[in-house]
Formats: sequence, structure tokens, C-alpha cells
Amino acid sequence: MTQIRELTYKAVPDGTEKVAIQETDTTTKYTSIQAMIDALGITGATGAAGADGSITRYGSGVPANGLGADNDVYIDIANSGLVYYRAGGVYSSTGYSTTGATGATGATGPEGPTATGSVIGPASATDNAIVRYDGITGELVQDSAVIVDDTNNVSGVGNITLTGTVDGRDVATDGSKLDGIEALADVTDVTNVTAAGALMDSELASITDVKALNQSVVSGATPTFTTTNFTDATNKRFMSDAQESKLDAIEALADVTDVTNVTAAGALMDSELTDLAGVKGVTISTLQVKPVEGAFADGDKTKLDGIEALADVTDATNVNAAGAVMNSDFTVKGQIGVATGSGTITTLTVGANDTVLTADSAEASGVKWAASGGGGGGYSYFSADLFTG
Repeated sequence: MTQIRELTYKAVPDGTEKVAIQETDTTTKYTSIQAMIDALGITGATGAAGADGSITRYGSGVPANGLGADNDVYIDIANSGLVYYRAGGVYSSTGYSTTGATGATGATGPEGPTATGSVIGPASATDNAIVRYDGITGELVQDSAVIVDDTNNVSGVGNITLTGTVDGRDVATDGSKLDGIEALADVTDVTNVTAAGALMDSELASITDVKALNQSVVSGATPTFTTTNFTDATNKRFMSDAQESKLDAIEALADVTDVTNVTAAGALMDSELTDLAGVKGVTISTLQVKPVEGAFADGDKTKLDGIEALADVTDATNVNAAGAVMNSDFTVKGQIGVATGSGTITTLTVGANDTVLTADSAEASGVKWAASGGGGGGYSYFSADLFTG
């Protein structure tokens, strides 16, 4: 049998009232009738529907009005958490900041333990790149362009400066030796072989005989080479002492085109001639033989330079310039030449019939034709400077 009884009645419930249910000899206590109902599973009537709840949404930027329903809250996470409220089908035009004023600086926390061997690297790095220090603190590292791939191949290396050797080799010394070697050097090249003082196989008329030679050919070698060792004793032989002396007297690396040697030989270099083509074009047989009188003396050329080209001593201009009179200066019968001064002669036309030449200082020529004064015969006297035509 189950018996329900109120243990204590209170006019104003204060939450301490109890309900006891006694079943057989066991009593179970509940704090309230509702608690007892809830524990016993008694189902009550369905209550009225409650009001629609709200949903808190979030996104980046201002929310669209079509998002959600009224009473929803939207948080803009891209702009410091601005909050928008939806009412009447639209969200508030301005977001409400949820960020309060900056608080006071808190107390400094205790110092952490000192890191040993810790480094700080960049936010990203190149795969397989060699790490290098950034600065001198030993704590910062940075990326590099030197790559060591997964098969240990290295790339991206610039110039390398060494203070030691590489695999036991002195690279600087080896490099100097290599620099002295001709590019694409060919020890079988004719020029290189000749410069080394050697002979090419192609230069030997009988390479087999040369290779079979088994003794020294220097002076005093045994057996002694004689003309019988050669096929032509006249043209193929060793030098005599006299011939060797001649060679010894020849300048080392003698060059017959050397300026010093050419000059010493009494010859001229092409470079010493201002008209090389003219000299080469001279035909000796056509040159004029030197006069018996000998070469020109000093001053002869100056005299010649003062003589008019194609000078003609019979030329009227030249004769007159010399102070002489040409026949052609007299053009009229009876015309005479009269001195008008020192070294100056003029022509005087013949006077009228029966006139005589009379001295007259008033005349430019000093004379004139005048009527005869009559009288017996006599003589006429003329100056030595008077000439007749």
C-alpha cells in the first residue's frame, strides 16, 4: 500500500517543504510535489507553445538581411567582433562593438628560464636549402640559395674562397698551372710540337730509321758517325770546325729584318723611306751621270731658285729690267733714245726737216729739236747716252 502524506504544511512555501511517500514500510522523501511527480514519471498535460528562440550566427563582413530570422544575433569576426541584431526582417545598420576599453597594464610576470641553443627562423624556408646565421647573436637563422638535394647534389653556390686544400690539392697553385696551358691544348698539334723542340712523324723522311737509332749523336759519341753513315756524303754530313765557328759568330735568334741588323749591313728599312714606291720605281740606268765639274756647292741652289723659270735673256721684259735697250723699242724712222736720268732712257721722235737737236734743261729729256741758227759748217755733239734707231 502506498500512502502519500504531507509532512509539514506551510502557508508560504519556502522551498523546505517535504512530501513523503510511504510504500510498505519504506518512506521516500521528496523536496516538493513537483519533484515527486518528476520522480514517479507522471506525465502532465501539454503546455502552450513558447515563443521562437534566437540563433547566434557569425561570418565575415556585414550580414545580409535575408540571413536567419528576427531576434537572431550576427557576429562579424573580420571586424573586431561587431554584433548585429535582426528585428523587423533587417539587421541593425551599425554593428555594436563588443570590445571594451583597454585595461590597465598588468604586473610583469616572472622571468622565464634562459633558453640554451635555441634559434629563431623565418616564417617559411626553401626546401633543402642550407641554413645560415642572420647577424652575430647566434640565435637568428635565415634561408639561403644553396641547395643540397636528396641525392647530395649541391647547387646555387657562387664564388668559393679557400684557405686550405681540396682533397689534398692546392687549388690556387693548380689553377695557375691551368691558366698557363693553351685553351684546347693539343700535344699533337704541329705548332705545339715544333715549339717544344720536337719533330712530328710527318716531318721525318724515314721515321723507322730514326726510331731504330740506338746511340747518341753528340760530339765524341761512340761509334763515330762518318760520311759513310749517310747516303749522300756531299750534302748530308756533320759540320766541320770552321762551319761551327761560323755558326757561333752568328747572333742568337738572328733576324735579317731587324732594324739594327739592317742598318749595320748598310741597308735601309722600308720604314725609313718617305717615298718607298718612288725609290722602288727608280731605274738606275736612266739616272743622269754626275757632271765632271762635280756636285753643287753651297749657294748654287739658291742662285738657281732666284732665276725665273724658263728664263730668256732676249725677252723684252728681262732686257728692259736689266737696263738694256731692245731693237724693238724703236718703232719710227729717225727715233733716238735719250737719257732722262741715271739709268733711265726714253725715246725721242725725229724732229722736223732742217731742225737740229739742241740742249734744253727745261725739257724732261734735256734736249729738244729746234730750228737751225744758220752759219757755216760745224759739228754736232751728242751725249754718250744718246742712241739712234
